[in-house]
Amino acid sequence: MRTVPIRCGCAAAGLLFALAPPAPIQAQEGGITFESDLPRTLVFVSERGGGDVATRDLTAFLREAGFPLVDPALAHTAAQRELVQAALDGDEGAAVQLGRDFGAQVLLIGVADWGARPDPVDGTLITATSEVAVRALRLDQGDVVADARADARAIDATEQAARTKAIRQATGELLEGSALLGRLMNDWETRPWREAMYWSPDPGSVPAGVERADASGAAPPGLAILLADVRPSTAGTARGLGVVRKGDRSSSAFNPVRLEGVVVG
Repeated sequence: MRTVPIRCGCAAAGLLFALAPPAPIQAQEGGITFESDLPRTLVFVSERGGGDVATRDLTAFLREAGFPLVDPALAHTAAQRELVQAALDGDEGAAVQLGRDFGAQVLLIGVADWGARPDPVDGTLITATSEVAVRALRLDQGDVVADARADARAIDATEQAARTKAIRQATGELLEGSALLGRLMNDWETRPWREAMYWSPDPGSVPAGVERADASGAAPPGLAILLADVRPSTAGTARGLGVVRKGDRSSSAFNPVRLEGVVVG
């Protein structure tokens, strides 16, 4: 297979993929690779009627381009399988959670909608229209770095064949005729990956409390730190740490604490 290297540092508009028309996408002869480390990517496209045409074509295109892909089939636990189903039904929160659980760095999430009716000219054929919209989210920053949409129209003998053709054409137009992947890769090259922002804080930790406070609009939790070097007796060699509890409110003290005992160790 011939490989065509594409540099991603160019402007997004210059990174449109010059491929032949969809035949379908995964069957094309030319290959595309990027001269940079590519992000681990998870694809979820919610398709009307429970289909997966857009997801399969997006996944095949990215695999051909050399993206490391995360497969939702990795879900082993019942909870993860429920998240997969919720993500396929359009739950973006479930998709983001799965992406982080599976180690994905970028999430491509979208919707594929379609409609079909008898062709007005020839009543024996079916006309289908489709619209595919996709957004690329970086899971460390939690923001959308690229988005695109495309639509298409197709005619075939049956509704299933017509809608499949229309969705496939719209997906191909989105991949080849938009700057979706160009913008994604430009962002990936210019903004370093921030590992610390990727992981959720442990339940009960101060960062988790701050996140909950931010979400509810309440004040963040106060933090009092007491440094103690307490010897329980003159003959003892062990050191102790003071045990504190939040004290009574006072107008002259900020976040008062009360020493209640010493843990010896």
